[in-house]
Amino acid sequence: MKVDNFNLEFLDNVSFNLIAEFFFNYRKNPENIDVSLENIITFKVNKYLSLNFIAHLKYDDDIIFKINENQDGITDKQGPRTQFKEIIGIGVGINFNNSTTLFFKTTIKF
Repeated sequence: MKVDNFNLEFLDNVSFNLIAEFFFNYRKNPENIDVSLENIITFKVNKYLSLNFIAHLKYDDDIIFKINENQDGITDKQGPRTQFKEIIGIGVGINFNNSTTLFFKTTIKF
């Protein structure tokens, strides 16, 4: 498995994080590489509130999807496909006596 992280803070309150993972099953189809790319953009609104946008792209050749090529409602073949997930997260953080942090977070998945 190969994991790479790339962090970029291009404004005082906006940061970008890329997590790239590449791995394969060396017992079954070692020539097929599975890929996971996670892009995270974080906006720090103020000292209490933050907002995250997450886009996760994943390809795994072991996960098989039904494919309908001509849109007639009948499965023509089966095969691997790229998966995509989007998440919006809102977080609220509260500090008590500069030592303990209470953090609430909610997410919306598309």
